Amino acid sequence: MMQTGILTKDVGTILVGKEAVEEGIINEVGGGKVDIKNSEFIENYVKSTSKPRGGAVRNNSEMTIAGTIFKGNVAENTGANKTDAMGGALYSGGTLTVSGTTFEENVSSGEGGAASLNGGSVVFNDLEDGVVTENKFVGNTADKNAGALDVQGGITV
Repeated sequence: MMQTGILTKDVGTILVGKEAVEEGIINEVGGGKVDIKNSEFIENYVKSTSKPRGGAVRNNSEMTIAGTIFKGNVAENTGANKTDAMGGALYSGGTLTVSGTTFEENVSSGEGGAASLNGGSVVFNDLEDGVVTENKFVGNTADKNAGALDVQGGITV
């Protein structure tokens, strides 16, 4: 799903067992804003021989994720360079805010079992109504680096 305007997914959006090629099920390519709230991304995957990014979601613009579950998502490179995959559940090179979200048992054949953050800025545990909302990372794995979070090049945290 590509987006250039504003997309809001709220209250009970569930994406289960979807497949994407090279980029996530929700792919924000730039110039837009995506808000994902109270949603579930379960067992989605991106498989490619050329740099798969974000098993469930890929962000290159502005995105807010709140109260969401990412479980069992996969980014897998099926080509010769099997470790060139990033973000089992989430890949972001844009502006990202994540709060009250669980990343569980996501897998990357490369880096960032839960998420790969490459450039841009990210805020975890954002204040919501004056209260810090926790994120949880449980049982995520990566074959190359960073089972939970892979943080690279020029990112502001």
